[in-house]
Amino acid sequence: MITENLIKEEILPYFGFRGHVHLFEGPSTDDYPAASPVEIIQTDQSFHLRFHWRTNGNLNYIMCGTWKCRIYLEQMGGGEFTLNPAYALGKEDFVAKPNLYECSIDVPANQVKAGVYRVVATLTLEGETGVPAPVAAFADLGIVQFYSDGPAS
Repeated sequence: MITENLIKEEILPYFGFRGHVHLFEGPSTDDYPAASPVEIIQTDQSFHLRFHWRTNGNLNYIMCGTWKCRIYLEQMGGGEFTLNPAYALGKEDFVAKPNLYECSIDVPANQVKAGVYRVVATLTLEGETGVPAPVAAFADLGIVQFYSDGPAS
């Protein structure tokens, strides 16, 4: 059973959403229910986050914009790490009715150096002019170890 892990703030009356995010190793596929989330990934493997969320409420019918899904990795034990922005963002257009959304962020192999990271995914909504809406959520996906099984570089 997949549980809700998005922590959200909903300050708009008549609008709500709920959902979850999971981290998987390998490229994204349509067979995500058969896959298991992971906590250890080889640096030479790709990985992806799969976002799922559902909106509800009458305000859906008059809203518009773009959902922004992002991934952040914070390296543990000192040092900083920034994932290439080209691989850290997914987008989905808002549908003006209650809707079920899915978005994947695919990160190619060799983008994260060996180490231990806290992984956080965020979900925000921006209006058509790029102004953020008062709709935000995040999921703390916990600690993930990226390791290399080859010679040290």
